[in-house]
Amino acid sequence: MNLLSIIYNYLIYINTYILYHPLLSYNTQYKDMSDNFDPLNYIIDIIPKIDIPKDTNIELECRFKIDSRKNVKKNNKAYSQLQTLKIAKSIILFYLNKKTHCTVEQSINFIKETQKGNEIKQMSFVNGIQDKNKHLYYEKIPLIHPLIVLDEPEYNIALNFEHKLQPFDIKGCKFARIKLRFSVILESWRIDITLVRTIESLSNPQELKNAKNKMLFEINPDTFIEKAPWSYAQYVEFELEYIGDYNKLQIKSIQSAVDIIRKHIYTTHNL
Repeated sequence: MNLLSIIYNYLIYINTYILYHPLLSYNTQYKDMSDNFDPLNYIIDIIPKIDIPKDTNIELECRFKIDSRKNVKKNNKAYSQLQTLKIAKSIILFYLNKKTHCTVEQSINFIKETQKGNEIKQMSFVNGIQDKNKHLYYEKIPLIHPLIVLDEPEYNIALNFEHKLQPFDIKGCKFARIKLRFSVILESWRIDITLVRTIESLSNPQELKNAKNKMLFEINPDTFIEKAPWSYAQYVEFELEYIGDYNKLQIKSIQSAVDIIRKHIYTTHNL
């Protein structure tokens, strides 16, 4: 089965977001689809069947709705800025104390919206200094609607293609996101805690430069909690990205990874 057939068959099942609640029975939790349709099993089943084009990666992410400052509806359970920062620092400190492999990444993404997804020019920085050898041009294309898991915290499961592009002029980009990311490398998953500042218009280069200087500077995993611009960032993203062998991906692996984030939330609120 080719990719177009897979996507077409999926759209037959659903024309809205998939809703999943771990405490509901499989026969009552879905809308606009067969009673026997299980979206988690569907994702596990679909990935090995996808034909991945040349210069293209497949990306599976769990995106948590923790920070209430990031487009979270009022009826969703999210956390205040203070609570969000406590959760982020708790995760960082836990893995630093365990001597887990942790990294810091700095980038500015210039984003052009298209009908298929987004075209992105990613500029990479090390301690605030641009590393031109690591610049990337790529297209991010959603393969399915986000799978919304109504848990605490609520999160989306997203499946995307990332396809390399030839360099393009950023004049066609509408906005940019400055990102300072702390990553924890686990066996099959990567935890990303990302501070984000969005520049809504690129008409004023000085605004971008000033924001870049406040977001990206000399910093490392050990100094992240102390030096990161927690107050200047507009919100904090919490994501899990699968970095293991997709042929070995199981539902249990997703659930175990999500439990890691859940544990830190519960621990933080019980302090």
